[in-house]
Amino acid sequence: MGADGYPVLIDAETFQSVQSRLQKKWGDHTRRDCPVSALRETLRCSCGGHLKRWFSSVHKTDTLYLRCAECGGEVVIPDADLLAEVEQQAAEYTPPTVSASYTPSEEVVRLSNAINRGLEKPERPEDVVALILQGISTRYACFETPEASPDTQRLIKEKAYAQAIKYITITAENGVTVTFK
Repeated sequence: MGADGYPVLIDAETFQSVQSRLQKKWGDHTRRDCPVSALRETLRCSCGGHLKRWFSSVHKTDTLYLRCAECGGEVVIPDADLLAEVEQQAAEYTPPTVSASYTPSEEVVRLSNAINRGLEKPERPEDVVALILQGISTRYACFETPEASPDTQRLIKEKAYAQAIKYITITAENGVTVTFK
């Protein structure tokens, strides 16, 4: 029996032989840990599709070769150029301002009055409930929603871009636009 009660598929000697061959072939090869690797899940094409890396033996190791999963467009951008653009846009980033005051719209006032009238004479409770739900939705629409989380600036200062960036759009001409969380 093998590990965890499963039957043995290959003997230990064959396994060790394959492992030593793999070590000889790939022993010196280490995974490239570079800042661009942390950003790969955020990369988007100008069409909105995800940009995926594609590999070839002739590609430069310091350059991203990307292909859009949606439109099939290809982007080739040096790691240094992408990182420089992300750094620049992070340095220029200012969080959106959010007004702290709440000003009800005319629609909110109208719905509030209709709700109050309906509660005074509840002939059809389902209509009153529908008005209440509509009123809630309309009140939420009066608030400006913040685009950035409070931690975004801290993450940028710490250069934790993978957590601070919502997505990075790269055009075929290597135009880079960073959208922060």
